[in-house]
Amino acid sequence: MDLIEEEEERIFVHIDGIGDLDLPNNVDRDRLEKLKQHPEIPFKLYGHTVVSYKGFFYLWGGRSDAYGCRQTLHRYNPATNLWSIVTTFGQCPARDGHTAIVWDDYMFIFGGYEEREQRFSQETYSFHFPTNTWSKLKTFGKPPQYRDFHTACVLDGRMYVFGGRSDESGQTHTNHDLYDDKLHFLDLKSMEWNVVKPSNNDQPCGRRSHTMWTFKGFVYLFGGYNSISNVHFNDLWRFDPTTNSWIEQKVLGKGPSPRRRQCNVMIGNRLFLFGGTTPHPRRSALEDLGDLYVLDFSPTLSSLCLEAVLKLGLKQQAKNVLPEILNRELHYMSTPNQLSRASFLSLMYMRG
Repeated sequence: MDLIEEEEERIFVHIDGIGDLDLPNNVDRDRLEKLKQHPEIPFKLYGHTVVSYKGFFYLWGGRSDAYGCRQTLHRYNPATNLWSIVTTFGQCPARDGHTAIVWDDYMFIFGGYEEREQRFSQETYSFHFPTNTWSKLKTFGKPPQYRDFHTACVLDGRMYVFGGRSDESGQTHTNHDLYDDKLHFLDLKSMEWNVVKPSNNDQPCGRRSHTMWTFKGFVYLFGGYNSISNVHFNDLWRFDPTTNSWIEQKVLGKGPSPRRRQCNVMIGNRLFLFGGTTPHPRRSALEDLGDLYVLDFSPTLSSLCLEAVLKLGLKQQAKNVLPEILNRELHYMSTPNQLSRASFLSLMYMRG
């Protein structure tokens, strides 16, 4: 899966190589269900991006092993459960492993691997939603080096970019990977690139296929993979733009296993993190994950108490004394979601 989006307390996931959208129709119940869809949907993709704008989801780019990279912009209407193809003007070269963020009435695309030129990119493109127009942007300063499978997020008019896979040759893919551990940002008003100079020595190492998001003025980063050290990560970091400092976060509860290619979204004070891939415990291969985690930034007292009930193995005893509403929440916190034979999802809580 590449991205997860939120609309009116519902989560939508477009899963790599499947093309389906899955969601819990009630976030409070933490249940995942499979949507029935109109047949005209994007074909199976990976390395694509999805953003939300004014009640619609926009899917762009990505690669299919059968058809290569795509330039088509797809729009999904959650109210009607229908896909449509957007007629656009101008163009952005087809690619995968890029990032997309929305600021004002624009979608900004950065980096990725361009199929036609067979090269990594360090260019920035914008898509203007009101006019459906693509533009290549002229930026100032030194942009991040050529890369794919990095992350980007927007905070206070800045597009922050971290990590990704680069190559010693620059644009060409020669399998000599490089991983940048610097945090870059593009000022979306002046179009100037800058490199953040950390005020402390503690910071995440370079990686790819991680996730990054913002919450209450901070930038957060989780997981990913570094092919040089051959390590999958499950660390959680917070960046404070007021002090230019990174701090590794310690959380309560059992967190996700080391992984890459996961997706996540903030809904209120909770982060929902879904899936990814991780090394198989017995074979020299990757294992696809179908688990769902929740990182609660402001847990209620009842949630903390229910977590303690589960941790101490008191669910059965509590069932006889707790009111129905709390027993129902205990059930949702401890019962796996069964989406399909090929996708098994379980729900656990992290507390931070």
